[in-house]
This record gives sequence, structure tokens and C-alpha cells, in this order.
Amino acid sequence: MLILRKKIFYISIMILFIFGLASCSGEEIRVIVVEGSQFMVVGEEQTLKATIRPISFDQDVIWESLDNKIASIDENGLVKALSVGKVEIIVTAVVDETRWKKFEITIA
Repeated sequence: MLILRKKIFYISIMILFIFGLASCSGEEIRVIVVEGSQFMVVGEEQTLKATIRPISFDQDVIWESLDNKIASIDENGLVKALSVGKVEIIVTAVVDETRWKKFEITIA
């Protein structure tokens, strides 16, 4: 009888574990929110902030400027306005590189 109870106990634990994994694996990044000014003046600097939702995901991101002649951005989100124009900044979630957000800045 004791062996049967142990088997039932272990099977129950395995079922709970499997259902727990199944419920976690379906969660996806829903949105990346970028905070910062969309207008800058040549010579200004600002640090953009990205938040990945849901917040339970790793918050590490990759920053990229699509025109380094107009504005540069470093790995911490620090934007330097270099010349007049419009530039698109792309922020990509490290945990899922198919998830990204475009943030446009106009520099005067």
C-alpha cells in the first residue's frame, strides 16, 4: 500500500510540474514602451528608457540609431543629437529579438 501511495504522489507531482511549464511557456512579450523626448536640439543629450511588458520578462535591450550622422545612441540608451534631421531609434528585446519598437526623434 505504501508503494502505491508513493507512486500516486510522484505522478501527481509530475502532472503539476508539466502543467506549470505549459502555463509559463505561452507567455509572450506584448509591447515595448519607450520613454523620452521626440524633439531635441543639436548638441543635446537624453537617455531613453525602454520597458518590456509584461514586466516579468528580462528588461535587457539593444539600442540602434538608423542614422548615426544625425544622432548616436549607446548601449545605455544615451542619445546625442549631432545634426538637424529626423532619426529612427530602434530598441530590440534581448530575450526575443523579433520584438522591437521604433522611436522617431526630430532634431532642430
